Amino acid sequence: MTAQNQRLVYWPMLKSGDFDLMKPQFDFYQRLLPTAEARTRTYWGHSGACFTEQMENSGLSNPAEYGFKRPANFDKGLEYNAWLEYEWDTALEFCQMILETVRYDSLDISRYIPLIESTLNFFDEHYRQLASQRGRKDLDGNGKLVIYPGSACETYKMAYNPSSTIVALRTVLQTYGRKPDMLARIPEIPLRMIDGKEMIASAQVWERVNNIETPQLYPVFPWRIYGVGKEDLETARNTYLYDSDAQKFRSHIGWKQDNIWAACLGMTDEAARLTLQKMANGPHHFPAFWGPGYDWTPDHNWGGSGMIGMQEMLLQEANGKILLFPAWPKSWDVHFKLHVTGKTTVEATLKDGAVVSLIVLPKEREKDVVNCLLDKE
Repeated sequence: MTAQNQRLVYWPMLKSGDFDLMKPQFDFYQRLLPTAEARTRTYWGHSGACFTEQMENSGLSNPAEYGFKRPANFDKGLEYNAWLEYEWDTALEFCQMILETVRYDSLDISRYIPLIESTLNFFDEHYRQLASQRGRKDLDGNGKLVIYPGSACETYKMAYNPSSTIVALRTVLQTYGRKPDMLARIPEIPLRMIDGKEMIASAQVWERVNNIETPQLYPVFPWRIYGVGKEDLETARNTYLYDSDAQKFRSHIGWKQDNIWAACLGMTDEAARLTLQKMANGPHHFPAFWGPGYDWTPDHNWGGSGMIGMQEMLLQEANGKILLFPAWPKSWDVHFKLHVTGKTTVEATLKDGAVVSLIVLPKEREKDVVNCLLDKE
């Protein structure tokens, strides 16, 4: 179970309305909750569920990633792996997906509440414990958690307050709404100024760059703090356009998410360019057998990230509004039907640059629709 990859298959199921297909993935985590909690108690002596990134069907780490030749004094709870050490926050994406099914379709998620609680508790308990082992206080001078050592995806290692983990915790806690004290302890998303431009930082500081991911844009997707119709859009666009690593790592291949970020930021031409590359036929007999990208063939997360990007080009939400065609080229004819929050579906047809059909159900949500094409005249 490679969570960084699997998540890209499940996120688009919200807008496609395939909530029933998400249940097996949620149940996978729910079934392994006792093992994740037992790992935490055994290795570190505190509560909470720790799900590793490369996880077997038993809930334990893949032994090859855990490491067969581990130093005797190495933390027994960590994977002895330069990419995966301290990367635990992908489980939070599945917690958020569970919570989103309530917002989208009012599903009963009561059986998953212990999973969400325990996953959140792990980060609070573990990083307070680590701080207490370094010094007298378990929080920083502002009463915030110190997430160190952390990992911003598999890329920025030994990170201090990685933005991808901070925004994951903040968003899940805000959506969950039942742990205000912990939410108050989550630090702010780290920002930085480069050449007079404010950008999102991958972390406050890190020791090394180990991969080619761009976690400084995770506050855009999957966590949706920044985007069309939201505050500080320029900060996120600056990150996409001017962060040197974001530029260097940009690609359409495999699990790359640049097409998604461009769409979420309303960068129509860029989203279109990357989508055409991402969704071109694969090299094999079956056109949707993409890859190998960074992992394998058929590359399911190549297609998943492509789906997400196209959905975001067509439809987004911000501050109670439904944004129609926020990053879709006006010259591309299309007919689609997608779901948004509030048990709402939007079906639209764009032809020759004009919206010729729009069906919003329930009808009372028609007033919330904003046609973004009107700004592209």
